[in-house]
Amino acid sequence: MIGTAIGMCGKVYAVMNETFTSWIEEEIKRRGWTQAELGRRAGLAQGTISQTLSGITRPGPKFCSGIARALDIPEEEVFRRAGLLSLSVADLRDKSVREANEWILKMTPVERKQLVVLIRGIIAGRET
Repeated sequence: MIGTAIGMCGKVYAVMNETFTSWIEEEIKRRGWTQAELGRRAGLAQGTISQTLSGITRPGPKFCSGIARALDIPEEEVFRRAGLLSLSVADLRDKSVREANEWILKMTPVERKQLVVLIRGIIAGRET
């Protein structure tokens, strides 16, 4: 059971890392920056940015905090996208929760707020 959870977490990290990398690359492109510029703004070496985005190293707290500062977004968002604040093992067993989480990570903050309103409406309708 524990081995299964560990194996599952490794697979989830691989997916999260790909999503995280794509997200950062999109943010760099959208802002017209280079990896070096992101590193400068984040207080990280360009080599650290490159190694993390290529999957050589995993993003850690210092990396995520720097990225949050550079992109001017909440640290929690970066930590979640990096997989450092993740779902529980029980949640990871549910394929629907994993899929929903992946879609949510791809949404903009505005889309996420719209989703929350929609979910509240669904739950409120179910309770009547």
